[in-house]
Amino acid sequence: MEREIHTITEKRDSLENQKKKIVELETALSVRKESLSLQKKTEDHLLMQEQKLKEEQEQKKDAAGCEIVCKNALNDIRQKIRNLAEITEQLETAAKEVKRLGMEQDNAQKKYDTKSSELQQQKEMLEQVSDAERREKQAETESIKVSEAIRRQDEDRKSVV
Repeated sequence: MEREIHTITEKRDSLENQKKKIVELETALSVRKESLSLQKKTEDHLLMQEQKLKEEQEQKKDAAGCEIVCKNALNDIRQKIRNLAEITEQLETAAKEVKRLGMEQDNAQKKYDTKSSELQQQKEMLEQVSDAERREKQAETESIKVSEAIRRQDEDRKSVV
């Protein structure tokens, strides 16, 4: 009965750990989706800015003014692309960390399961030793009783003779 309870507890703990892993993976996936959404929004924004710049270029007849605006816009776009690259790198690093932590958790769970099994075996062995000691004490008690009975019989025979 106790072993069944222990097995059920282990299974419950395992399921809880699996649920935690799923939540972590879902969180990492959500973060990645948000990153991609942010990238898409940024790209859309950049495309809109680029379109605006093109419209501004067409409206401006002054070539020098147009060149300055284009250079600034290009620099802004390049900076935003660098920022996106940094964000993507950070997200990839975070995903690797989540994966590493998941592996650590799996290893810890395996160690816990192994230790739990070892402790269960030790408990069973201690129970067997305890039962053997109890039987040994009973045997000693019975041996003493038999010795006493034999001694009394010998005394009774001696007193009859």
